[in-house]
Amino acid sequence: MKICHVDPGCGLTIPPKNWGAIEKIVWEFESNQNMLGHDSTHKLAAHISLGEFDIVHCHIANLAAVLRESGIPYIFQLHDHHVLHYGKDSFTYKENLEAIEGSLVSLMPANWLVDYFNHPKCIYFPHGVNIDEFYPKETIKPTPVNPKLLMLANNG
Repeated sequence: MKICHVDPGCGLTIPPKNWGAIEKIVWEFESNQNMLGHDSTHKLAAHISLGEFDIVHCHIANLAAVLRESGIPYIFQLHDHHVLHYGKDSFTYKENLEAIEGSLVSLMPANWLVDYFNHPKCIYFPHGVNIDEFYPKETIKPTPVNPKLLMLANNG
C-alpha cells in the first residue's frame, strides 16, 4: 500500500533532529508502516498528486484544505489542543471542523475530542507507545501517598 503523510511544512526535518511534535508522529507512522511492508513517505501537500497514493494522511487543518481544494481524499488526524482552549466560536475550531468534514475519516488521539466535535467522521485513535524508546524500568517503586506532577510546557 502506498501511504503519504502530509509534511507539516514548518521547516523542521522528518525525522526531527530535536523538537518537532507532529514531525515525530509522522516519522513514527512512516517508519512503522515501512517496517510492516508498506511504501510510506511524506511530502508537502502542494506536491501530492491525485491518485499518487492509496492513503494520504494529513495532520494539520490548513493543509487539509489544500488537499480538499485539489480533490485529494485524505484521512485527517487532529493534534490541535487549541480547539478546546479557544472554544467552538474560534477560527481554530472552525478550521479543524472543516478539515474533519472534508476527510474520509478523522482520527482523534483523545476520547474527549470525539465528544467535543460530535461528528460522525471522528473516531478515537490512541497514539500508542514506541516500546523501543519507552519501556518499564527493572524495579518499580511504590506509588507515593500524595503524588505530585510538575509540568513545564509552552506551545504557542
